[in-house]
Amino acid sequence: MSASTAVRECRDGRLGVMVRTATEVFVYWQGGPAEGLTLRVTDLTGRPPSELLDGRGWREVPGAAAVYLAGLAPGHLYYVEMGRRGPEGFFPLVGAGPVQTPWLPGPGDLAAFPAPYHRS
Repeated sequence: MSASTAVRECRDGRLGVMVRTATEVFVYWQGGPAEGLTLRVTDLTGRPPSELLDGRGWREVPGAAAVYLAGLAPGHLYYVEMGRRGPEGFFPLVGAGPVQTPWLPGPGDLAAFPAPYHRS
């Protein structure tokens, strides 16, 4: 696996996550039905949770078998889990990752390309 793709299997199914853009990942669940399950994405960059996903450091999507998660920060590490949410909290069944979204190029990064070609 690379830093842009992660797949993990358990007895209940398969969880996969793929980086799509600098601010979006695609997550899929294959196996048992996704009804009653919750998908959780956690930002692992080490910043205070109030500065990360939805002000908590994680985002949950109930009953998602396949979803594009947008609004992520470029250059951050993310860990994805599929599990059950009950009165005692979130109980993960399987997790995949971490994956990293790419950094966005800065204004100085694009100035040198395309470089002019000179024949000698």
